[in-house]
Amino acid sequence: MNPMAFDSEGSASEQMLYMALESSNKTLRSGFGDRVKRRHAGVKALA
Repeated sequence: MNPMAFDSEGSASEQMLYMALESSNKTLRSGFGDRVKRRHAGVKALA
């Protein structure tokens, strides 16, 4: 395995997707974003 093949720090073409999850007794919320555009979704929890 070549460690240089996985080193992408400083690369201008690198893209990241961030994800967050939050849960409670009534809902499950998720959020996605790439620092420019953000999306949120919520789903009711099953009883």
